[in-house]
Amino acid sequence: MNTIQISGILESITTRKDGTLKLIFGTQEIKDHSSIANLFSLVHAYGYCLFSPQKIKEEDVKIPEFVPEFKSDKTPSQRLRSCLYVLYEQQKPDIDFDSWYKQKMEKIIEFVKEKLD
Repeated sequence: MNTIQISGILESITTRKDGTLKLIFGTQEIKDHSSIANLFSLVHAYGYCLFSPQKIKEEDVKIPEFVPEFKSDKTPSQRLRSCLYVLYEQQKPDIDFDSWYKQKMEKIIEFVKEKLD
């Protein structure tokens, strides 16, 4: 498991169009090369963050009961649009999101149509 505990400062919080938040942390200098390598191995990985003003001890961590990934107030089409928006943000194409979204949806529709008898 690539879990790492480092100290740092929560420098800013930004809201995004899809309702998610972007958190930016600044750390103190990290001299341990394996910790740095571990951090870089986690870039773009989905994970969980625990932030506390004190050093975190194992007994302080309470793991919540498992909640199904798809339990939400969003419809499946809203969830797909949100995922596509995140992909759009990651790829940063030279067209606006609505045009890009229509292109991607057309590809998805064509993929499904090809599977029909």
